[in-house]
Amino acid sequence: MLKNFYYFVVMNWAALAGFMRYIRGQQQITWEKARRAAPVEPA
Repeated sequence: MLKNFYYFVVMNWAALAGFMRYIRGQQQITWEKARRAAPVEPA
């Protein structure tokens, strides 16, 4: 029972924290593309 309560509280806190970062403009909403490694040529 305590695990469920802890999960509920932590998940709601994380959602609220993320929403507040978004409202303040601190949350980047787009992903940056990762640089690809050089292609490996078959031997």
